Amino acid sequence: MKTDIFNLAGNWYRGNLHLHTTFSDGTLTPEEICSVYRQAGYHFVALADHWSLTEVRLDYPDFITIPAVEYNSGVYHIVALGVKTLLPSPPPDVQEIIDAINQQQGVAVLAHPYWSGITSADLLNLKNFQHLEIYNNVCQITKGKGYSTVHWDELLQNGRRLSGVAADDAHHRPTATMEDDLAGSYVMVKATALEPELILEAIRNGHYYSSTGVSIHEISLKDNILTVQTSPVREIRFLGYNAQGLRVSGCGKEIERAEYKISGHERYLRVEAVDAQHRFAWTNPFYLEDFFRPSG
Repeated sequence: MKTDIFNLAGNWYRGNLHLHTTFSDGTLTPEEICSVYRQAGYHFVALADHWSLTEVRLDYPDFITIPAVEYNSGVYHIVALGVKTLLPSPPPDVQEIIDAINQQQGVAVLAHPYWSGITSADLLNLKNFQHLEIYNNVCQITKGKGYSTVHWDELLQNGRRLSGVAADDAHHRPTATMEDDLAGSYVMVKATALEPELILEAIRNGHYYSSTGVSIHEISLKDNILTVQTSPVREIRFLGYNAQGLRVSGCGKEIERAEYKISGHERYLRVEAVDAQHRFAWTNPFYLEDFFRPSG
């Protein structure tokens, strides 16, 4: 991601990239879940049923669906966005799944590694995927294993360029002791229009941030100072290579702005913000080599 994402032409669109319906193991029909998310203020969803390209007919000018399917191979689950045809079953090797998605000009998102018991070392053996689920709402609600940001940082630490996706993976099975998993997270995508191909292209380029409720209003870089403006939060974190970075706290008060002076040793920087309700927002990383190139 480049820090000029907030100055790109277009609009912000809220979406969810991993939902299930009655076409696999969800309890809502495609029409029902689309209605829920539209009413919750989302502009698009991906109905990523297991081994099913779920289709739905909608007549909303302000809401679309992205073609999607969730594949699995052993412990690995891959959400394929923007694909047109299904892979053969039984499932091939996970690397073959990723490669096949890329061959269809789709977007491969590696889903819920913490919940799946996948380590960062395991993920380093895979290649050609650029998106990782860093938050999965149903995994957090059912198992307390929804956050995979440590995996993300360890992959970034090893030189991988990965964007981070927050998704619901919704199945809609609330109980007396467990919250519903609907509309708990989202991606905010900057695109020139609400059209599937334009949304997909923006996602490919990392032109989005992820959230469970915090808004990022602006990110700017000037004179080696990275400035972030958000909705009211209790802290803003700048995370980079090794021990590089900074946590800016309101020390009991809410803040809406933070600055970080770049030293040149960070290699990459990503930002996350946390509010008083423990809701998050995560930017995608930007990489210093894209901004600070040796002269001569």
